[in-house]
Amino acid sequence: MASNTLHPSRALLHPAWLGSLAVLALNDHVLKGAGLLPPVITGKLSDFAGLIVAPVLLAVLLRVRGFGPWVACHVAVGAVFCAIQLSATCAAGLAALTKMVGVPWVITRDATDLLALPVLALSLWGLLPAMRRSAARNARRSAEAGLASVGLLCCVATSYEEDDCCWDDEDWGTETDGEGIGDDVLPLPSLQADVVLSNATAQGRVVRIRPLRAGVSLDCATVAEAPGSLLRSELFDAAQSWTLPANTNVEVLDHTAGQAPCYAAWVEADALPPHVILWFDGQPPITTVPGEGQTGSAGELALVDRGPDGLGLQAAAGLAFPVDPIDPLEAGECAWQPDAGRLGWSTPVPWGPSRIEAVEVGLDGCLALELSQDGLAPRTFYLCVPQTSFPFAAGDEIEVRLPQGTEPELNALEIVARDEQGEALAMPSLLASAGSGLPTVADVELQAVPLYGCDPTSEPRCGAVERPMKLLVSGPDLDAVELHAGDAPARQGGDGRGVEVTLLHAQERFVLDPACSLGADDLGPDLEVVIAQWPR
Repeated sequence: MASNTLHPSRALLHPAWLGSLAVLALNDHVLKGAGLLPPVITGKLSDFAGLIVAPVLLAVLLRVRGFGPWVACHVAVGAVFCAIQLSATCAAGLAALTKMVGVPWVITRDATDLLALPVLALSLWGLLPAMRRSAARNARRSAEAGLASVGLLCCVATSYEEDDCCWDDEDWGTETDGEGIGDDVLPLPSLQADVVLSNATAQGRVVRIRPLRAGVSLDCATVAEAPGSLLRSELFDAAQSWTLPANTNVEVLDHTAGQAPCYAAWVEADALPPHVILWFDGQPPITTVPGEGQTGSAGELALVDRGPDGLGLQAAAGLAFPVDPIDPLEAGECAWQPDAGRLGWSTPVPWGPSRIEAVEVGLDGCLALELSQDGLAPRTFYLCVPQTSFPFAAGDEIEVRLPQGTEPELNALEIVARDEQGEALAMPSLLASAGSGLPTVADVELQAVPLYGCDPTSEPRCGAVERPMKLLVSGPDLDAVELHAGDAPARQGGDGRGVEVTLLHAQERFVLDPACSLGADDLGPDLEVVIAQWPR
C-alpha cells in the first residue's frame, strides 16, 4: 500500500536510476577517450546521467522523508551545477573543498552543459512512485545500500584526477594522450586576460599559480626594481594547480582593470624554478586571448622545454623574474628590525587619574604598574618602554590621557604627574607613540629620515619589505641628536628640564601584509618612539 512518506533508497532500484548509473559508469570509464563517440557527446552523457543519479544519492544521505526536502535536494544539485558551470570562482572553490576532504575533483566548465537541467524534473517526478512503495525485504535493502555505495563511487570517479585543477582533459583533448588538442575537439573558449601562461612544450604540464594574499599592499615602483629578490613566498596565497595540455593557455590572475596599481603572482611547475610575475595595471592591457596557441602578445608567458635544464619561461622584459636565493640577513644599521623590542601596553588603558602603588620590571623588560583609582580595586597595567624612560615611582599621583593633537594615524598615550590639588603638571611626563607619524611635543623637534644608503630588504617571517629610518631630535634648548632603532636613549638637559628620547622602531615599508606584520597597517613609515621629560 502506498504511503506519503518518502524512502529515497527505494528509488535506487528504479530502472531509470539504474540505467543512469550504468551510463555514468560506462561513459566515464570506457567511452571517454576511446574515440567511439565524439567528445561533445561523451561530455553531455555524464551531465544527463549525473543529474538523475545525484539528487537521489543526496536524499539518501540526508534521510529525506517528505516531498519538500525531496524538492530541495533537486534545487541544491541544480544550483551547484549552474554555479560551477558559470563561475570559475565557484568551480575552483568546489575543487578546493573536495581536495580538503580527500576526494579532489576536476571541474569541467561548459555553459552548454546547462542544457541538461530539465533532466532534474524527470528525477523529481518520475522517481516519486518508487519511493512510496511498501517496505523492502532485507535482500532488497542490502541491494539498495550496495547501489548507493556504487553510485557515490561513480560520481567521485566522474571527476577524480591526481592533480587539482579547474578543467579536465575533456576540454583540452583526450584524457590519456597528454599531447594537446586533438582534431575532433571543440575549440577552447577565449580568455579575457592581460597576462597568460602558455604551454609551448610538446606535452601536458602541471603548473601552480599563487596570487598575493588578500590585503597585501605593494609599493609598485620599489618592488619593480627587484621583484625576484623582494617578494617572498610568505606573501602569496595557496597554489591553484592546473593541468595544462600542450598548446593551451590559462590566465595568471582573474581581475578587472583598475583593481590595483600593479599585480603579482608566484608561478612554478615541475622542473620549472619559481618565478615572480609582476606587471602594472594596463601594461599589458586586458584583451581577448585565444584559449589555445601561442599569440606572441606582450602578456604571454611561454612555458618552454630546455632539455636537460628542465623548463623555462619566455616573457617580455620586465614581466617574469626568477626567485633569487635569500641572502643572509645584514648586520648593522641596515639590518631588518625584529619585533621583540616594540612599544606596547595592555588594554583596557586606565584612562584618567590614578595612584601608582607599585612598579615592577618583568623578565621581558616591560613595566608592571599597580594602579588604584577612586572606587575601584587596584589593577595592573603593563607598559613596554625602557625603564630609564619612566620618570615615576610608587606613591606618585598620575593621569593617563591622550596626547594633545594626536593624529589619527598614531596609537599614543601620555602619562603626566598631578599636584596635590589633582591638577595635571607639565613635567614629569612620558609620551609613547606608535604609527606612521610622529607625535607633537612642545619644544622638541622630531624628524624621521630614511637611510638611503640601505637597500630595501625582506623580513623573513611575514615577507614585509622594509628599509631602516633614523630619527633627528632637536629643540630650542637641545643639541641635535641622530637616533637609530636599538640605540641607547638620548638623554640631555635643556632650559630647566631633562629630556630622554628612545627610538624603538623606525622603518619605511614597501610591501606589507597587515594580517601578519606588527606595527602600522599601511605602507610608509612605521615609527615607535618614547619621550620622557622631568624638571631639573
